[in-house]
Amino acid sequence: MSASIAARITAEFPPHDHEAVRAALATYGEAEHEREAERVHGAILDLADNNADRVLLLVKNAKDDYRDVLFWASS
Repeated sequence: MSASIAARITAEFPPHDHEAVRAALATYGEAEHEREAERVHGAILDLADNNADRVLLLVKNAKDDYRDVLFWASS
């Protein structure tokens, strides 16, 4: 995870959610088909609206098709 994504987590989420958000984001990008991890992580944070549960849902969506998350973030 990049320093900029880690900084966003610290700035945008309450301290008790930091580890859960980091762990959830870390699961995206493990598989070969999970591309553009940095960009997808940023899009997930954009869409999550400071909600850790939403991060989990968006990571699941990204694992199915990361292009959906990128599209939603650009809309």
